[in-house]
Amino acid sequence: MAKNFPNMESLKLVENVIDEAEKAITITDWVFFNDIQQNLLEYIESPSILDILFPVRLLFDNRKMLKKKKKQLYNLVCEKNDAIIQVLQKESNITEERIKHLTSLSILLQEIMKKLQEDLKLPPLIKEK
Repeated sequence: MAKNFPNMESLKLVENVIDEAEKAITITDWVFFNDIQQNLLEYIESPSILDILFPVRLLFDNRKMLKKKKKQLYNLVCEKNDAIIQVLQKESNITEERIKHLTSLSILLQEIMKKLQEDLKLPPLIKEK
């Protein structure tokens, strides 16, 4: 059984981070939501949350469905992280606040990526330089 994202409920965090990343990529005139970001960081870094989520069972325990959802979210996480990196590299007049926000989202996405890789037993991505 997967240890990082043991059920569909635990994958909601991944979906929330993907949604936040999409907003940060597409909205250039935005307000920084520090408390949302802090909550996400605490959630990711808290092993007790994952321990609590593990015994929570959904009505359906279909491992194929869970694995399929993880693969789908893994691909989205990779896509959003690549998009954030592109924005950081290509935007010329980007505020320091937006840089910090995008960078912290990228860190969150990379952490989720690693955890999904472990769950899916995927080799780590090697980026070409």
